[in-house]
Amino acid sequence: MPHDQLFKQLLTTYFTEFLDAFFPAALKHIDTTHLTFLEQEIFTDIVNQDKRVVDLLVKTKIKGEDGLIIVHVEAQSAPQANFYQRMFHYFSRLYEKYQRRILPIAIFSNQSTHSGPESLQITFPFFHVLSFHFFNLELANHNWREFIKKDNPAAAALLSQMGYNEKEKVEVKLECLRMIARLEIDPARADFLANLFESYLTLNAEEEATLQQEIQKLPKKEETHVMKIETYRTRQWKMEGKEEGRREGEEKGKMEGKHEEKAAMLISFLQARFPDEVTEKAVTGIQVCEEVDTLEKIQSRLFKADTWEEVETALQALED
Repeated sequence: MPHDQLFKQLLTTYFTEFLDAFFPAALKHIDTTHLTFLEQEIFTDIVNQDKRVVDLLVKTKIKGEDGLIIVHVEAQSAPQANFYQRMFHYFSRLYEKYQRRILPIAIFSNQSTHSGPESLQITFPFFHVLSFHFFNLELANHNWREFIKKDNPAAAALLSQMGYNEKEKVEVKLECLRMIARLEIDPARADFLANLFESYLTLNAEEEATLQQEIQKLPKKEETHVMKIETYRTRQWKMEGKEEGRREGEEKGKMEGKHEEKAAMLISFLQARFPDEVTEKAVTGIQVCEEVDTLEKIQSRLFKADTWEEVETALQALED
């Protein structure tokens, strides 16, 4: 799903939570019981001869006031020269149409930072005509650790776009999964949040194995909740035709690649969970199994296994 569409779905689902996480001062004044998401606006840029689509418009109210306001949210995934002019262009066109106060918000992902001005000034030596400002959210400038205790779905999905280093990637994903698990939301929404997270942070095979080891260290109840999210997502990838080789591109999603990825994941899990008991026979049995469906069937049983004997019982399905 394109960057803009991911953000739109996140914000239309969790708009109040988004404001709470990043603009709490604004949220104190906005009446979230009167939220209406408006149709996308398309404006023609006469100078550049192209059309631009406004990402998200929300009609709402300020607490204690009768009049309505429009909240305009613009998500930016790549640097753009004179971005502030684009924001003002949207602002002026929206004001022209709705004749209401407009609150503009710009979101910059970790792939994009905003180095330009956050305001537009039109002035003369003898007269000040206009000062235009907009809220500027640069996710890369936020420390992800400051959000992991908030249990906020918007913050959980956007952790992968905040400031972190390569050594923290596994920890960032683990904390995202823990946040989602604590929310106790339905599997479809949990899957969406995790997918948005992974759109900006992916782990290689070694990092995935480390993640499985860290999940096993969680308290049993929390481990179970996290693994339910991962198990549901695995089923969704299969139903939607998302091959297990998705991290290296959609074209790698052939059946052979899917089988190898699934087998490698199960082997890594067993090696992490039962490092002193895993046998060559068990590893070979998984590797030579040619039926991806069979590996899918035993996966949940392996994840639930507390002893090696239970693992061996589950692996009997490979020999039947």
